[in-house]
Amino acid sequence: MAAFLPLLWKMRESNTLNDKSSGGLSAVVGIVQKDDNVLMVQRRNRYRTLSWQFPAGVLKPEEDMRDKVESEVANETGVHCKVKRYLGARVHDDTKVLCHYYFCIYLAGDAINLDEKENSQVTWVKAKDVTKYVTSSLYHEVEVLLGDVSQKMQKIKRVVLGVVLHNNRILLAQKIDDNQKPLWQLPGGTVENNETDENAIIREVFEETGITCSPSEKLGERIHPNTKQLISYWLCNYKTGQASVKEPEKFFSVLWVSKEDALPLLGNDLYEPIKQVLLK
Repeated sequence: MAAFLPLLWKMRESNTLNDKSSGGLSAVVGIVQKDDNVLMVQRRNRYRTLSWQFPAGVLKPEEDMRDKVESEVANETGVHCKVKRYLGARVHDDTKVLCHYYFCIYLAGDAINLDEKENSQVTWVKAKDVTKYVTSSLYHEVEVLLGDVSQKMQKIKRVVLGVVLHNNRILLAQKIDDNQKPLWQLPGGTVENNETDENAIIREVFEETGITCSPSEKLGERIHPNTKQLISYWLCNYKTGQASVKEPEKFFSVLWVSKEDALPLLGNDLYEPIKQVLLK
């Protein structure tokens, strides 16, 4: 059975349904996932009910569909992705074009509008919120995928970390890991039930360091490559307090560290937006 599955997917991918599509046109559509987000574009001019959609492109007869969807996403949005699996095909209700849908995973790149003639904006949308954006019918297999992504992400432990700055220094905590080695990290912790990220970062920073802060900007979020936690990073302004260890069972010390000295302390897997803050 396992040897048959690749052939089955190729048979599904080769299904053209040209007798039902508009002029025999075929297109590839990329459903690109980054953590709990999906990449979407908004058309500059609405076509019937179609406005918000996923990155897509018309397929030429000689083109490989997997290569085409990866290149189309990059050329349209600046995001590099890799096809994970084929979702199926349908004739689109509005365009009457045969659309082949591919589930893709994010590799690199910032979401930007590289096709201003056709699109007005490009953005990441929470998988659970996609239905609030789309103005045409969703392909059933895409709906199932979005539900699976949302459900999976709900089970992942959510963590917030604060980039607290004061007098050109950053607040760091030296934590004891399971091997009793001191590790420098940003203060923060787990988001509790029904708690916003902003409230969680204020609470966690104070509980760990005695510093009160005010979150000013979300720098980004990612699944940490080692812990596999969903981490949101927040730029915070110092308000009051003296930095000190408030949880001695977890931390050796809490210090204000110069940006220059903080870079090597935080290690090689430091999230790129944090690194850029420290380099300013």
